Amino acid sequence: MSSSWRPWARRLGSFGTAQIGTQILGLLAGILVARLLSVEEYAYYALAIAFLTSINVASESGLSSQVVAISGRRMPDVTGFGSLFRTATRYRRRVASLFSFFGAISLFLLLLLNHATIATASLMTLLVVGCIFASVTVSLRSAALTVLYHYRPVQYANLGAASARLAGAALLFPFGSLGAILPLAATWLASMGQGLVLRRAMERQIDLTDTGGHPQDAVELRRAMSRLLPVNLILVAQSQGVSMLLGALGATVVLAQVNAVSRYTLVFGFVSAIVVTVLGPALARSRLTRRILFGRYLSLVGLTIAVLAVLLLAMEVFAPFLLGLLGSKYSGLGFEYTILNIGGAVGAVAATCTGFNLARGWTSGSWLMFPATGVWLLLGLVTLDVTTSAGASFFIATSYLPTLATAGLQALLGFRNSKETYSPQ
Repeated sequence: MSSSWRPWARRLGSFGTAQIGTQILGLLAGILVARLLSVEEYAYYALAIAFLTSINVASESGLSSQVVAISGRRMPDVTGFGSLFRTATRYRRRVASLFSFFGAISLFLLLLLNHATIATASLMTLLVVGCIFASVTVSLRSAALTVLYHYRPVQYANLGAASARLAGAALLFPFGSLGAILPLAATWLASMGQGLVLRRAMERQIDLTDTGGHPQDAVELRRAMSRLLPVNLILVAQSQGVSMLLGALGATVVLAQVNAVSRYTLVFGFVSAIVVTVLGPALARSRLTRRILFGRYLSLVGLTIAVLAVLLLAMEVFAPFLLGLLGSKYSGLGFEYTILNIGGAVGAVAATCTGFNLARGWTSGSWLMFPATGVWLLLGLVTLDVTTSAGASFFIATSYLPTLATAGLQALLGFRNSKETYSPQ
């Protein structure tokens, strides 16, 4: 291994070990929730998580990645970092507030449509809104710390949050009558604690009251949002649209089935999250010739694909055991399990490429997401019956293809426009 790769490998190993522990805890929590909740209650929980994820993704709009890209270009100079962070936080809160208003109304109505009581729908909606605002700055703070290579606070915060969610899921054993409200409340508390830990860590590394910001930072953030917010809305439609559609159709059982089985696709997301979190800042800070950058980019993506392929094979071998963990109410879904896992692996490759692109500030070409998603949506609705578990699984699995195509175009345009000269990192 060359000397230029050794620091990357050490960071990947250190952060990856902790992140694997975090994701295992999260996976166990998800399995417990699916196993211990009734099909109806799990459908309510799936709807709540779909809206929570949707609003978090929409409000993110590339802000964390843009913080990494902007600050990475200036390292080791951290002047103006506090101002940059505050500006990004302000923009994200505005977007989150807007989407939370409309999202809360939609979630409340969908829960009622799927036979939740008014009390349950009201409390779950309030908890989702609370989770959104508790987690507004989590990704921004994590990005700020990782670009400084301060991974340990992020690891501790993630482990603590995952442990809290697992504890909330375990409380369903004695307090199962509380239903989906219990794990959702645990998610809210976990997000609150995670934000506090990261804030304290940031205060030790960065002057958050710094007023020496660069005037162009706000312009770059707004430009990134204008490009990526529409794209993120499309991503929301791709990743969470099936759950919302099934909720609107009142297909409660199918909604619960596909969401329960898709818990295992999180494993593939773990890989992409680790790689992007650890190596994204390194790519952002690198000053490389086009040829060297191209080779390094392809090497990292190729390594990710190899790991995902091994994971996919292993999960297929252990399919009976893994499906059995979800409980008898989700038996007989082996075909859906395989299709969703293949889609999850493709989605992880797309997420890895997108993360690297955003770390470099490569957002040109994002327009492809719109026609590609239109083709996927049209073909899916015409050829698939999404009210069946098999049809819904196919629809979800293929939803990552537009993202992969867009990430490929972003990378090609980014390489073409790269003008950096070599500087060892």
